[in-house]
Amino acid sequence: MDNVSTRKESFLVTLFSELRRQDIPYAVLRNYMEFPQVPVGTDIDLLISPKDEKRYKEVFKLAAKKHNVAIVRE
Repeated sequence: MDNVSTRKESFLVTLFSELRRQDIPYAVLRNYMEFPQVPVGTDIDLLISPKDEKRYKEVFKLAAKKHNVAIVRE
């Protein structure tokens, strides 16, 4: 596994662990078959409640910072 794939997988593990820890409900809509190993260049579609959007963004930003992942679009 290359460095980008490893970093992406680590980021996803952190993101979803923190969502569960903070009890933020979500649904994965696609690209979940090999989760958390997602091929580079693919996306993951998540469904979250509008009332949890602010909390989700904070969790996402923390996971991105922890794993040195750039946020290029919200």
